[in-house]
Amino acid sequence: MRDSDALEDNADLDIVLHREDAYEKDSPRVGEADLIVPKHRYDSTATLTTAHQGMYGRFVDMARD
Repeated sequence: MRDSDALEDNADLDIVLHREDAYEKDSPRVGEADLIVPKHRYDSTATLTTAHQGMYGRFVDMARD
């Protein structure tokens, strides 16, 4: 069995999901989630804000057309 640090070191891409309202009940960001890409071996890193649809258990793009 591998240590989680070894997995992270060998990964080409890491993605972290952060929902502020899951930790802070008075958060102004209710229904939002950040997909944080802190490591991407072949491209740049980024943070993407998405809408969290809890009743469906999914995350969707918040961009407006």
